[in-house]
Amino acid sequence: MNVLDVLKDDHATVERLFSTILATSATDLGRRNQLFDALKEAILKHAHAEEAVFYPALRDRQPAHDMVEHGIGEHHAVAGLLARMNGIPADSDDWIDTLGTIREKLLDHVREEEGDIFPKARQLLGDDRLDEMARTFLSAKEHDRPH
Repeated sequence: MNVLDVLKDDHATVERLFSTILATSATDLGRRNQLFDALKEAILKHAHAEEAVFYPALRDRQPAHDMVEHGIGEHHAVAGLLARMNGIPADSDDWIDTLGTIREKLLDHVREEEGDIFPKARQLLGDDRLDEMARTFLSAKEHDRPH
């Protein structure tokens, strides 16, 4: 398994969490908040590890540099929205609307990453480097603290 496979697995996990949250009743606030906490942790750990391990390997190479900078900007926008959700009641329409906005931003991010950055990474880095990066990525995700 290489880092691209790990990233895709993370993307799928986040999408499953979104679907589960949206299927949870507004009256079950405990469950909704628990799922949101899991979603937030998954997103922030993924973004942190991606910025610490995956993106730096591509940052100094064109045209990947611009793609990486764009991806980092998307991470920051999503992190801001996640933080904003802390002040919104989980049973409100605003909470659901903001969650939907985050989901759309992440779906767009995933399409760009998997469609543009991943093929470029495979071309620029090669299989051996991508395999090695999987271990480093997983370690960063589990042991480093997201900002």
